[in-house]
Amino acid sequence: MKKIRETFNLSLLFALLLTFVGGFLELYSLKVHGVFAGMQTGNLITMFTALVDGKTTRALFRLAVIGVFFLGCFLSEMIRLFLKKRKRRWEPVILVGEIVFLLPLFFLPAKGRDIIAEMAEPTGIDIVADIFLALFSSFQYASFRTVNGTSYASTMMTNLLTSIAKDLALLSSKKDEDAALRLLEHGLILVFFIAGFLVFYLSLLFLNGGSDLSLRLILFIPIIILVFLFVLSFSLAKKEEKTRL
Repeated sequence: MKKIRETFNLSLLFALLLTFVGGFLELYSLKVHGVFAGMQTGNLITMFTALVDGKTTRALFRLAVIGVFFLGCFLSEMIRLFLKKRKRRWEPVILVGEIVFLLPLFFLPAKGRDIIAEMAEPTGIDIVADIFLALFSSFQYASFRTVNGTSYASTMMTNLLTSIAKDLALLSSKKDEDAALRLLEHGLILVFFIAGFLVFYLSLLFLNGGSDLSLRLILFIPIIILVFLFVLSFSLAKKEEKTRL
């Protein structure tokens, strides 16, 4: 019972809500802006596909998104190291960065694009939106990587599925309470990622495809959650301070 209470804590809630936002914005980026916000493998594949098809401009824009994601990961890591060295909380700063990266999308056209079937070449407006989405995803993916001492991913599920498979394999070979709790933890994170993109997709259906304005206003959902997480990060900090004392 003690281990269960230790597992189901504010840190797990933090990770679950971050993962929900990750799933929501991954599908948003795909359906609205025609780019993968966090899955750079997808961007790399579509970049080479565009090159083969002779669509050089689209390929260069995909390359730009990949490069921006890398730079965002580097910047977020530098911020984390800088603040940790000075014994200051880095989580609120990263969350503010994520919110700042999403806010410009309210002011950019959200026409809805299909990453596979789109025929029109991307415009300057498109690349601006893609860059902000890549920056958001890089800050989240590079900074928030563990919960309760175990690794997870809030924007991409490959690592998470690998972790679930390892937990299942360990449980099948021997009864291990820690593995069971990790499996439940990782399973919940996967559920919240799926819930994130389901909420976006159902909202899209409710809006009947969505007008430009409605597709931008729908971003209030992840923004509100990120603001809540910003407040929650201070509660986590106080809890950690009490634990140390």
